[in-house]
Amino acid sequence: MFLRRRAILFAAAPRTASVLAATSHPIAGLSAHPPRPLGREQPARWLSNEWGKLPSSTPPARQWSSEGVEDIVESLKANKSSGGNAEMQLDGKLHDVYLIDVREKRELVKTGKIPGAINIPMSKAVEGRGCWRIPDKAFEETYGFARPPRDSHVVFYCRAGVRAHAAAVMAFESGWKSVGEYPGSWLDWSTTGSGVEKVYTDMADPDKTWRPFVDREGDGDGTTEGPDVEGDPRAG
Repeated sequence: MFLRRRAILFAAAPRTASVLAATSHPIAGLSAHPPRPLGREQPARWLSNEWGKLPSSTPPARQWSSEGVEDIVESLKANKSSGGNAEMQLDGKLHDVYLIDVREKRELVKTGKIPGAINIPMSKAVEGRGCWRIPDKAFEETYGFARPPRDSHVVFYCRAGVRAHAAAVMAFESGWKSVGEYPGSWLDWSTTGSGVEKVYTDMADPDKTWRPFVDREGDGDGTTEGPDVEGDPRAG
């Protein structure tokens, strides 16, 4: 009986040794079976399959502070009739400067925008061929205004600077070689900036958050009052 039990133990020994050997080398086990991330990986919402990942090389973007953006705003006010661009000396040369808000329209309706900025949403930058790659005429038909020229200086901002950097990279890769970023973006401007320009949506906009007030009760004479457009610049 004793000899039989020893034989059974010796027969099981090689398997036990192999198990111990496997558990004594956790690093080797991890290299063979790397851990899988928990949950599903979500792609960046503002990147399309066409653009893929952002280039590893970053463009030589000029970094703008709130004080510098203030100068742009003042120039925009002075050149209000010039079509949305400022004229500023950069590196000893006179440049047409465009301030571009890349947030979505509904964000601008809620918060307003930096005075004089034009809105080119980041989502539009990655749809199809991208707003920086389509022909000039197609851009103007889509947005209702001419796209900033390729030889102008374009300054991007968003809410916190992330989308602004992505937009600067996309514009640079599409031929706009003079690009700038406002890293502080709206979060910085809302606390340090000198003013806010209100933004109103169009009636046909599906993302509309502003609605005119209509008095359904009327004045007792069977008629109703029209929309309450106080404060809406479109009523002027």
